[in-house]
Amino acid sequence: MPAPVRQRRARGSITPEAVINGAFELAKTETLDGLSMPRLARHLDVGVTSIYWYFKSKDELLDTLTAEAFRRFYGQMPPLTGRRWDDVLREFFRGFRRILRGDDVLCDLCIMRTMRHTEETITLTTARIEEVVEILVEQGFSAETAHEAYSALSVYTRGCLFIERLIRVHGIPDPQSRARAVAAISAPAYPGVTRLTTMVEDENFEFGLENAIRGLRTLRTAEKRER
Repeated sequence: MPAPVRQRRARGSITPEAVINGAFELAKTETLDGLSMPRLARHLDVGVTSIYWYFKSKDELLDTLTAEAFRRFYGQMPPLTGRRWDDVLREFFRGFRRILRGDDVLCDLCIMRTMRHTEETITLTTARIEEVVEILVEQGFSAETAHEAYSALSVYTRGCLFIERLIRVHGIPDPQSRARAVAAISAPAYPGVTRLTTMVEDENFEFGLENAIRGLRTLRTAEKRER
């Protein structure tokens, strides 16, 4: 007896929000590179024209997913009001790394796909940057130094996330073991290499973050003295 034909949803019976949520679900199992309109349509049990009804191309869908990713990302960031400037930087950039490390799809959209930001995404990001900068200025930094501090720590955090994501993408399950293997090969000629790590462990990230804060503390004191 032939299997019953599965009835697809009628066009218009699915919403843009359902398409976006379905794309996030599919990307978790197939990655953004593997995401396609036909595969998404099958995942949602609709005809592919139902997807194109709302999103004219994969790039348009990805732009919308990126905007949604930033909303979800910033929605999970810790509150900053009522904190000292150094705790603001610690909590903000620790949260930045923790959230995106824990969700590969958000990381791919927010970090790996950085050159296609919508106006909404830029507005969201600018608002969070200014929130941090205003706290730094209120607590003794010049506006120029506050912006430079945010920029430097943002580049540092995004760089760590980029490296960590590449390691996961290329299937290196134990980067520290790999680092030890490299050090063992290099040790005879370069003994200092044996003390290096892969720059992806919590200790490495904290080392860079805390030393940046120490440097900013010194700079803040100097700026206040000059004023």
